[in-house]
Amino acid sequence: MNAVQGTPERSAEPGQQFWTRSQLMVMAVMVVLAAALFAVTRFITSSYQKREEALAVEWFEQGQQKLQKGQPQQAVSAFRNALLYSQNNSLYRLRLAEALAAGNHLQEAKDYLLSLWEEQPGDGLVNLELARLAASQNNLHDVQRFYHGAIYGAWESDPPRHRRQARMELIQYLLRQGMNEQAQSEVIALAASLPPDDSAAMLETANLFMKTADFENAFSLYQKALKLRPDLGEAMKGAGESALALSRYQTAYHYLKQAAEYTHDPEVEQRLQATERVLEADPFKPGLSSDEKAQRAVEGFDQAGKRLESCNSAQTGMPSSDLYSVSELLSASNQWHKLYPRVTRARLARDPGMIESVMQLVFQIELQAQQVCGSAQDADLALLAIARHREAVEQ
Repeated sequence: MNAVQGTPERSAEPGQQFWTRSQLMVMAVMVVLAAALFAVTRFITSSYQKREEALAVEWFEQGQQKLQKGQPQQAVSAFRNALLYSQNNSLYRLRLAEALAAGNHLQEAKDYLLSLWEEQPGDGLVNLELARLAASQNNLHDVQRFYHGAIYGAWESDPPRHRRQARMELIQYLLRQGMNEQAQSEVIALAASLPPDDSAAMLETANLFMKTADFENAFSLYQKALKLRPDLGEAMKGAGESALALSRYQTAYHYLKQAAEYTHDPEVEQRLQATERVLEADPFKPGLSSDEKAQRAVEGFDQAGKRLESCNSAQTGMPSSDLYSVSELLSASNQWHKLYPRVTRARLARDPGMIESVMQLVFQIELQAQQVCGSAQDADLALLAIARHREAVEQ
């Protein structure tokens, strides 16, 4: 033991090593350098990625602008460049597909869309684009399949509005194909999903009902739209036209008269006048006096006589298939001439029961003359309307 008191010196045992201060300093410097190198590498990588992202956005926005300007080829190039920097961006792929479709590169557009659809078969927008592409190729099966996919698919924002729009596009396609029955079913489904306070959507759907000849549902929706917007001239016109199609002339007159005041539409004026002629020619209108009924019956009888006279030339040279109709018209003509001396306003006013017999003959003449001689004049059209829809005229 050392004679000097204190801590005894330690000697390294065999196999044992100690780091010197200089070695520790070297190690510390190496760690700092590694950390700095890692940070620099990460910064460079991050900067490169940000630059790529910026370039992708820049090309994408350029593609959007070109597509909006109706320049699909330039849009395709821009979107392809955007995808070079962001290869898996589904939005960029979707826009590229839209640009390809707009540029008539239909198969390539379909390939992009189908790849997106395989990844997200429930995506509403992807289904909508596939449906539009199928419509351009007149592929009915895919049209219905993908439009329904869009109608029942997922949308990022305002799903009800997008779904209604998709169904409307499907309806328009079916109407163009003359598939009115299928279109009508879709319009019924569309009407069931309408917001209760959206008069514009009601009006648009009512117009679609008119195109499918579903006049009852059209009339109902026009009325609902008018309850929300009493000043909606187009709905007044639609209500009048749908009521007219249902032969409800009194109701049609009510709405067409309102529409004429709001819209000043020559077509509305024309239909209003035709409706007035029917209502003014009807001797069975409730509330008329005996004298008024008699006057209208006499006027109808005289008009039927004019119709017979104008058809005389049509009775010669008729095909054999029409001889029966000609014979029936001649028989009605004979009845008219026999009855003529007795049909006076005074006599019919005294004998209201005779008005029924007179008008039955008038209706018979008008219907048969229409079959034999073709189109009629305004006054005859009014009598034809009463003959065909007598019970509905005053509704």
